[in-house]
Amino acid sequence: MRLTRNQVVRNQVVDAIEAVMAQGCLSINEQGSCYYERPDNPNINCVVGKLLTPEQRKVADATKSDTGIEWVNHEHGLFDEEDVPLLMELQSAHDLAKDLDHFEKEAKRVVNRYFDESTN
Repeated sequence: MRLTRNQVVRNQVVDAIEAVMAQGCLSINEQGSCYYERPDNPNINCVVGKLLTPEQRKVADATKSDTGIEWVNHEHGLFDEEDVPLLMELQSAHDLAKDLDHFEKEAKRVVNRYFDESTN
């Protein structure tokens, strides 16, 4: 059996969610700002940061004027254009989460919405 692109992306997203859960905290500073890679600990990443290489995370965090996914992609082309809406929703689940449990619940909703088993 060959995996479809959707299955590969779904697996990568689920792995990223699990990696955020395993790190034990969200990648947000005291002021509530999110980082693709926290400056004080490069092992602490947001959910989209888990999908990037360390070099890509540094580039994304250093983007002038806006580090949002759309602008980072516009400036650096780090993501497939068709994945940007999914990544924006995942990042929103991370950034708006009150805690890890809230993040996991919301991120899984995003996965279910984009990768509903009945549509694959």
